[in-house]
Amino acid sequence: MKRRELIKSAALVGGMTGLPLAHATKKATVFEHGVASGDPLQDRFIIWTRVHPSQALQTVSWQLAEDREFHNIVQQGELVAQAENDFTLKLDVQKLLPAKEYFYRFACNKEFSPIGRCKTLAAENCKQARLAVVSCSNFPAGYFNVYRAIANKPDYDAVVHLGDYLYEYGRGGYATQHAEALNREPVPANELKSLKDYRLRHAQYKSDTDLQAMHAAHPMIAVWDDHEFANNAWQDGSPKSKSPDAWRKQQAAARQAYYEWMPIRENANDGINRHFTFGNLLSLSMLDTRLKGREQQPSRKAFAQGLERDREMLGQDQSNWLEGQLSKNSCRWTAIGQQVMVSPFHMPDLRKVADPNGDSEFARSRSRSRKHYQAVIESSKYGQPMLLDAWDGYPESRDRFLEVLGKHSENAVILTGDIHTGICSQISVPSKPQQKITELITSSVTSPGLDDYLPSLQGSSVSDAFIEKNPHLSYVNGKDKGWIDVHFQVDKMSARWMTVDNIHSYSFTVNEKYKKTVIAKG
Repeated sequence: MKRRELIKSAALVGGMTGLPLAHATKKATVFEHGVASGDPLQDRFIIWTRVHPSQALQTVSWQLAEDREFHNIVQQGELVAQAENDFTLKLDVQKLLPAKEYFYRFACNKEFSPIGRCKTLAAENCKQARLAVVSCSNFPAGYFNVYRAIANKPDYDAVVHLGDYLYEYGRGGYATQHAEALNREPVPANELKSLKDYRLRHAQYKSDTDLQAMHAAHPMIAVWDDHEFANNAWQDGSPKSKSPDAWRKQQAAARQAYYEWMPIRENANDGINRHFTFGNLLSLSMLDTRLKGREQQPSRKAFAQGLERDREMLGQDQSNWLEGQLSKNSCRWTAIGQQVMVSPFHMPDLRKVADPNGDSEFARSRSRSRKHYQAVIESSKYGQPMLLDAWDGYPESRDRFLEVLGKHSENAVILTGDIHTGICSQISVPSKPQQKITELITSSVTSPGLDDYLPSLQGSSVSDAFIEKNPHLSYVNGKDKGWIDVHFQVDKMSARWMTVDNIHSYSFTVNEKYKKTVIAKG
């Protein structure tokens, strides 16, 4: 049975045979990658698991209950895991009640999976919605303490993952300097290219117990960014792709593995742009700013000369889809979940604040080239955008995007990942400078942040220099790893940048570093 058929069939098997009655074995051998849920709607959500390949063609049972003890089972059924789906099982469980908590589990050969929890979205009269916003979880860079911290907080309606759920690099590649000591060397050892490669890397990530705990505790609404495919990818290629044909094959392999291993609902046009509503309180549109319509990033030389500024980020089809969603939106708040920084992010003069001899990730990520790092510091005197891979490299597309968002919502919030740095910004709508759109950018789960790339001179602060250069920014934290706790209410939105103080030990504490509150208009 194909993946799409498995998803479609979930609504039809509610009356089939239930789970075996035997107790779970002490050591999990069947469900070693845990369980997950995702893409909750008012009447349905996805549940996911994977069984060990030794259980191929064995019956896998599933149950959905109203209580964690499974006394009140509301749906159940059976499926069969097959090699063509890498032994993953993904069900779109339907005919559920809105704003209701459910519990789910799987069983095979007398072994139960962990129990997962999911909650459907509210249909009406929604007074609040709370999201955990995350991005950029690099397995070899450190432990997923951020995921553990989120798992320990029971009142999130969903985890919004904004991409770079995994990284494609091999051993000795990006951010792997601590991997051996932490016993987190990438698997496979090579950089990802084939379907087998991507499947193995997904399997390694989902072997992490902290990631499993977060998936079991909360539903996830996810989009991919570049590293689920290849660094700095666009729709027709990546810097390392050898030919258009080779890129198409690599992209197809990465896409298939992503759909197999993630609790995401596949839409008809094979994209990840999709829409969620939390009653009449919050409209959340998830975009693909990586592959759906993005043209190649402009060259820095041409951009500095005022050229190549009209490149497309979303593509016309996705732009039309977004405006269609926004035009019929009647929710109090409008949120956009997407991958790369929208706000302008121009370089301050780093010669005054950055340590040219500091321990810079620029040096490590460029074959340990300190000359490259020092060249970045020197070129910063021109004040150019730091990231042409972000919306800064697509300014005309950005203006169109902001105009559409400002036209259809007075209370708009953009949720962003990618840059590994906690940032809060207020962006002006181009034609109405007095109208502001709030951008909330989450720091990474483990990936190196701004301070790792640009260590400060003693007595100086690179983060403060970026705020001074970009006055629309009120908060920049390139040091700490963490997530954003975003709380939408009828009269206000509050965002708290939460951090963990350690990713190289399982012992950590959680801190709140910054809070932004926006009062609703209208």
